[in-house]
Amino acid sequence: MDRVIEDGCAELYCNACKEVRNPEHSVYYCKDCSHAVDIQCVMAEHPLFLSYWPKSWKCSKCNEDSIPGFKYHCYKCSYTLDLKCASLAHISPFSLESTETNITTRNHFLHQEHQLISADLTTPFVGCNKNTCSACQLPFSGNDSRAYCCIECLFFLHESCLHMKPVMENLSFHPHSLVAQFETSVECAVCKIKFRGISYCCNHNTCNFYVHLTCASLKLPAIRHKCHKEHNLFYFMISAKKQSFPCDVCYFNCNGSFYRCVICDINFHFECIPLPQTVLKYKGHRHGPLTFVDRLVEDGAEEFYCANCEEPRNPERSIYYCEVCPHEADIHCVMGEEGKTLEVGSYMVSKFKHFSSGHSLVLLKGEAEGLLCSGCDRKIISSPAYGCRDCPFCLHESCVNLPTEISHRFHKQHQLYLSYRAKSWRCYNCNKSSPPGFRYQCHSCFYALDLKCALTNVPPSSPESMTPFSHFLHKEHQLILKDFSTSQDRLTCSSCRLPFLEDSSLAYGCVECEFFLHRFCSDIEETIDNKYFHPAHHLRALNTNSFVNCAACKTKFKGVSYCCNTCNFHLHVKCAELQLPALKHKCHQEHFLYYFVNSNQNKYFTCDVCYFNCEGSFYRCVICDINFHFECIPLPKTVLEYKHHRHGPLTLRDEVGADAEKYCSSCKELRNPEHSVYYCEDCSHAADIQCVMAEEGKTLKVESYMVSKHENAKLEHFSHQHRLASDVREALGRYCNGCDKIILGPAYGCKDCQFYLHKSCTELPFEISHPFHQQHSLFLSYWPKTWKCDKCSDQSTHGFKYSCYKCHPAITLDLKCAYEIIPIAEKQVVDTSQEIVVDELVKIISNLRAELRQREQS
Repeated sequence: MDRVIEDGCAELYCNACKEVRNPEHSVYYCKDCSHAVDIQCVMAEHPLFLSYWPKSWKCSKCNEDSIPGFKYHCYKCSYTLDLKCASLAHISPFSLESTETNITTRNHFLHQEHQLISADLTTPFVGCNKNTCSACQLPFSGNDSRAYCCIECLFFLHESCLHMKPVMENLSFHPHSLVAQFETSVECAVCKIKFRGISYCCNHNTCNFYVHLTCASLKLPAIRHKCHKEHNLFYFMISAKKQSFPCDVCYFNCNGSFYRCVICDINFHFECIPLPQTVLKYKGHRHGPLTFVDRLVEDGAEEFYCANCEEPRNPERSIYYCEVCPHEADIHCVMGEEGKTLEVGSYMVSKFKHFSSGHSLVLLKGEAEGLLCSGCDRKIISSPAYGCRDCPFCLHESCVNLPTEISHRFHKQHQLYLSYRAKSWRCYNCNKSSPPGFRYQCHSCFYALDLKCALTNVPPSSPESMTPFSHFLHKEHQLILKDFSTSQDRLTCSSCRLPFLEDSSLAYGCVECEFFLHRFCSDIEETIDNKYFHPAHHLRALNTNSFVNCAACKTKFKGVSYCCNTCNFHLHVKCAELQLPALKHKCHQEHFLYYFVNSNQNKYFTCDVCYFNCEGSFYRCVICDINFHFECIPLPKTVLEYKHHRHGPLTLRDEVGADAEKYCSSCKELRNPEHSVYYCEDCSHAADIQCVMAEEGKTLKVESYMVSKHENAKLEHFSHQHRLASDVREALGRYCNGCDKIILGPAYGCKDCQFYLHKSCTELPFEISHPFHQQHSLFLSYWPKTWKCDKCSDQSTHGFKYSCYKCHPAITLDLKCAYEIIPIAEKQVVDTSQEIVVDELVKIISNLRAELRQREQS
C-alpha cells in the first residue's frame, strides 16, 4: 500500500468504485496489472469503531498527522480514519461499512444549516446520543432503521419522521396552533416527561405548552362527563410510577388507567368520576348486565373490535363486557349514552389503603356527617371523608392528606413522622391528654406532638402553667416543671438517659433526689404487656440505680426500665415501645423474628448459624436470644414473582433511591427507608421483606438465595502452613493454639492438623509499642515450644508472643501482658476462676459434636 501516480493519465480512477481518486492518497496497487483500489473500497467489509488515542497518529486515508483525540479504528487490520475523513467519505457515517454511492439528500425545516443524507442505521453509531431520533426520541431499529442525518451536527431523523408537519392545528389537547422547534429541556404537557429534542410548542406568551412529537399524534378515546363539563377527558395508561398524576377528587396518584384533561392538567380515577361498575342496559346492548373489566384478551384473537362502533380497540384498555354474549364495548361508547338509554346497575367506589387502618377506606360524601374523625377527634361536618363500611373508622379528607414527615422548631434534631396511636397519650409540648388518633412522633427519641402543636405556631408551654404532680417512678416527692437549660451541670433524664437539649430543657424534676424526666418520658405507662419480646408476663416500670442488660438491644444501662422480676428480664423504655417488622420463618418456627439494625460494632450479636457477629441489618428472636444474618436464614436474593408483583425480578437491596415508593407496595404501610426491601428497577415496586416472605410456599418464585460471606471463608496466617477455614462448629469447645483459651465463638482452623485460632487472635496487630520495652517495637510470632514471659515470669507451653529481635537476649511478652494495651473486642478470654465450668462445657460440646456427626452419617 502506497501512493501511486500513473504516467500519462489525465484522471486516475479506482478500479472498484470507478470514481476519480486523489493521486496524493494511498491505494492498494498491483504492479503486474496496474490495478489500483481506494483504501475505503478494500476496507468496506470491516467495521470501524470510535476510540480515543492519547498519542499522535496518522490517518490511513489522507496521510495527515493527527493530534491525540478521537479516531475511527478497525481492530482487524489497523485501518484508521480521522473525524474529517470519516464524515466526508461516501459511506454510512454510523457503521462505516456501506459502500453505497446512491445517497439521497434532503432539505428539512428542522435543520436548515445543512442537507440531510440518507443512511442505514442498522449498526449503532457509538458517537450518537443513545442512537435516537432527534424528533420522536425513539431508537433506530428493525424496519425503522432507515434515517436522514447530518453527521456534522449529530442530527438524525427517522424516514417516517421526515414528513412531520411544521405547524399542527386543531390538536385535541390544545386550542392554539403548535409550531415544531428544538428545545433543550422541557416537560411534555401530555405525559409529564422531561425531554430534550423536537417538540410542538405554543408561541402564545401565556401558554408555555410543549408536547412530544409522539404525544402530539396520539389518538386517544375521549368521554364528555358531568364531572368536568368544560373539555373532553382522554383515556391514559401509565405503567411507570415516576410521573405524578394526582387525582382531582381524592388527591392520590393515578397509576394504570385513568382519565385526564390535558388543557386543565387534571386527572380522575375511574372510581372518582365515578364510572358505572355494571350497566343494565344501553342502546347497543339490551339483554343482561355489562361489567367493567380492566382488560380482555380473547384466546387466539389477532384483532379486537368494539361491538358498538365496530372500530378497532386496544386490548390493553378497559372495556364493558357481557359474559353471556361476549359483547365488548369501549367506555366512551357506553358513556356516550349517559342521560339517554343508559341504565346503571351500580357505580364504582373509590377505595384505598391508609396506614392508620387495616381495612380499605372508601369515599363517603354524605354518610360520614356527624361522626368523629379517627385522626383528629373532631366532628365531620360537610367536607368529604373516607371511611370503612365494616367499622366506624373514618377520616376527614384533610386528615388523609396530612404530610407524613415534617421538621418542627420544637424538636430540631430529628424529623417527626405521622403515626396513629390507638390509646390515649399526652402531648410533649402542651402536656394535654390526647385521645386516640394521629400524632407526629420522633422515631429516634419518641418525642411526640398532637396535631394542633405540630401544625400551628403554638409556643412552647411556660413553666408557670404547670403545677407539681406525683409520679409513680418517684413517689417520695412531687415533681415540678423547671427549665434546666441554665444549669451548669450536664443533667440527663432518669428514664431515657439522654441530656436535656435546647428544645427539651423544660422537664419534670426533683432537685433534692436528682431525679429528672423529660416531659415526653413522664408519659410512660406503669405496666405494659409486650407480646413481641416477653409475652409470658406483664412488665412493670421501675427506677433502679444498678446496671442491667436490655434483653432487646443488649446495652448495659441504669435508670428506668420495664422489667419482669420473675424472669430477670429488662427492657429499655425505648425498646419496649419498638414496633419492628416481624418475620415467621421455618429456620425458627417457635417465635417471630424481628428486624434489628446493629450500627455499633462494640455490640455483639452472635449469629446462631455461622457464629459470626451480626453487623448492620439482621433478624433476632429476643425471647430465645438468637440472631440470624439475612444470608444465614437464608433470604432470597432475587424473587422472580410473587402475589403482588408478576413481572420482572425483585432484588433485595439495602437502600433504594428517592424514586421508590415511601409505602410498601404490598401492605400499603409506611415503610422505614433505612430497612432493606425487595425492589423492582422497572416499576419502582418496593416491598418489605416480611410481605414477600409471607408468600413462601404459595406464590413466591425464587431465582437465587443469599450466600453467607463466611461460608467456606479461607484465611492465610503466618502461624500455620495451611490455609485456615472458617469452621466454627468444628472449632467450638477446643483450645486456641494462639492464646491457649477455649473457643466459644468465631474461629478459623485447619481440620487436618487440628490447629485452631480465635477470630480475634487472627486479627492481633503484628507490631506494637509497649511501655515495658519502650526503646523498640515488639513483633507478633508463634512459638511451638515452652518459653517464659519477661514481664510476669510465667511459663507458656506454646502459642503467640510478642518479641523484640534487636535485643539479645530477646525481650518476650505473653498475650496476657500484651493485652494491657491491645484493644481486643471482649478479648474472648475465659477467666481462670471458671476452669471447672469450662471443663464441663467442653464435655458437653464434645458430646454434641459427636451426636451431630452421627446424624450426618445416618
